[in-house]
Amino acid sequence: MAAENISRALVFEDDAILSADFRAAILDILKAAATLAPGHLIFLGGADTKLPPDFLTYPAPLAPRRMTTTGGFVIDNALIRRRLEWLKHKGILPADGLMHRIDQDIGAPNFWPKRTMVQQASCAGQLKTTLDGSRSKHGLLYIKLRYRWRKFKNQSIRRWLKTIWD
Repeated sequence: MAAENISRALVFEDDAILSADFRAAILDILKAAATLAPGHLIFLGGADTKLPPDFLTYPAPLAPRRMTTTGGFVIDNALIRRRLEWLKHKGILPADGLMHRIDQDIGAPNFWPKRTMVQQASCAGQLKTTLDGSRSKHGLLYIKLRYRWRKFKNQSIRRWLKTIWD
């Protein structure tokens, strides 16, 4: 991306599952991203991550928030170049932790759209993982039920309550 001077890229884990409305939603996100300063990342996952209280009422389509996994994201060329510079001087970590650490160290803003657009099949219990020890010791049914419970508890209830309060 840096070598070819590509301005923006979509990056996915190998087990990414895209939402049914991904094509339309990504076009909206790219329009919103055009207003952001160079050097940003837009996280597209996090369906089971607990939402902070002000997330759903944030006035812009992209809310500032650090990415939690590498399931799927949009990244711009300025941030790729800053990450590559960081890597010249620092060590290597697992992908999720590495990207979180780099962005934290260089102060790169991360954003989330209001709706999750990407899920990881291994996190959602649709594929067995060989990399994550905390999930590999459980069966797929357990992983699937745990993921659905977390989505319901951490996001669905909050979204439902917001519609009642609005």
